[in-house]
Amino acid sequence: MPYNTWFTETAEVLKGVPGGVELLEWFGGKPTFGDGEVLELSLKSRGPSRLRIVAFSSANRGSEFGVLPSAIITFELADMIDASIEGFARPNISGGLKLRYAREKNFHPSLLGIGMSIADHEIELEPCAGVFGTIRASIVRVSFERLGSDDTIEPA
Repeated sequence: MPYNTWFTETAEVLKGVPGGVELLEWFGGKPTFGDGEVLELSLKSRGPSRLRIVAFSSANRGSEFGVLPSAIITFELADMIDASIEGFARPNISGGLKLRYAREKNFHPSLLGIGMSIADHEIELEPCAGVFGTIRASIVRVSFERLGSDDTIEPA
């Protein structure tokens, strides 16, 4: 998929999710997610599941030349979650993260008729060094915590 297409789709999805507009502003309108580190993919049958990733913004460079502001971004996920993930290890450097509205999909008969809601979104993690794949879920909220140059990143 051409860069402009997935970039536009990612921005459009974020605009429709609580917290997404603020994240877009932090990114300076360009949510690139490249070279971010996936810290956690937590799937829960009760309560929110989540994806946490460290990302960098080129919108406002830090005080030191070449230092990009970073943040831990949390995607809160709900509904039926369909994940196809490979290479989860340490580090989990992502080549990028793409968001789009979920496409139609045929589901296994065992998943139909049990009252689950079909997911609204697809999250694609591009390969770089570690985890890559696709997560199909509804993104119900996105939040982020800005990191300072002295912050250490610990898994939740």
